Amino acid sequence: MKILQLVQSFLPRLGGMELMTHHLANELMARGHDVVVMAAEVGPGAEDALAPFGPRYRILRYPIKRFGSLLGRTPRSMLAIMDGLRNEFPFEIIHAHALHYPGYVAMRAGRRFHVPAAVTEHGQFMLGLSETKGQWRNPQIRCRIRSALRNIDAVTAPNAEVFDKLISHRSINPDLSRCIPNAIAVPPPDRVDALIEQNRAGAGRILMVGRNDPVKSYATAIRALAILLGGGADVSLTIVGNATDQLEPLVHELRIPADRVTLSPPRLGEDLWREYASADLYWMTSLRECQSLVKLEAMSFALPGVFNDAPGVRDQIEPEKNGLIFDANDPADLARKTTRLLGDANLCDRIAAGARELGDRYRWSNMIEQYEKLYRDLIESLPRH
Repeated sequence: MKILQLVQSFLPRLGGMELMTHHLANELMARGHDVVVMAAEVGPGAEDALAPFGPRYRILRYPIKRFGSLLGRTPRSMLAIMDGLRNEFPFEIIHAHALHYPGYVAMRAGRRFHVPAAVTEHGQFMLGLSETKGQWRNPQIRCRIRSALRNIDAVTAPNAEVFDKLISHRSINPDLSRCIPNAIAVPPPDRVDALIEQNRAGAGRILMVGRNDPVKSYATAIRALAILLGGGADVSLTIVGNATDQLEPLVHELRIPADRVTLSPPRLGEDLWREYASADLYWMTSLRECQSLVKLEAMSFALPGVFNDAPGVRDQIEPEKNGLIFDANDPADLARKTTRLLGDANLCDRIAAGARELGDRYRWSNMIEQYEKLYRDLIESLPRH
């Protein structure tokens, strides 16, 4: 199949949606399909920054401009770019990521070029994440989202909460729409075992991964660390992600020793795998998630975790089996649950084994067929003339 993936935000920006689109395109190419990712320009040097990701697909960048409060291109100009692409790459299906702006453009492109169009909503709008709250106030954006939902051929979402909200719109075809969980690109199990053997030292190292954003609630984690250290626990915390250095004032305010907190820039590939392999425990304090890739990555490295009782965070967690859940946004309860894990080797081992089993289920090798089936069903069920 010839597949056009349509996104606005893309690599080298790091986020769940960007990485999911990249890995989906790579996996499709590995299985013999032909993929073009059409994404917004991100400035000079962007293509050089992509080298560590190893993209197998072609990237078509489109210029981005500001129209009042809207960031992007007009639908007409984007359709013109697709028209030129179609002469050399006769795509059979369009898969957009996020309802706005890509989902709306994909819907219009599907009608124009007589190909089926699907959109995966990664939760930014449906869950009201911080980066999209302001956009909801724009009536033109709201109108475009509603139009996309009314007219797109199929929708997908990575978790049941978002999917249920999407298909509550009566115009969406429930037979072609589906919930497809995000997948993770991690080393093979034997390589994971080797990395753990080489790096995990049992030194009470707690890990968190993800950009510093209010929705991640890293302040809860740092306060919990202060409580643990105040109680004599021999632990340290590493936070890996963009803008983590902005957490330094809180670390100083709570008088946490410098050797107990590491605020690291983003890691990729082997560097990130070693972070997981050398950690002893994983924390997730997010106020909400759609479906967290880093949570599943950590679990695939057999990391026992303590997770916030929040939408998208507690999903897939079975307390006492593959993780523990702490009271929402309560650093004291996070510290208590962590103390319990560190003090009970049998519980820790049981949760680590359950986490590994769950994480391995979400490898791309186990998930890619769901996307292939979606594309085939759309092509076969929606003939265009």
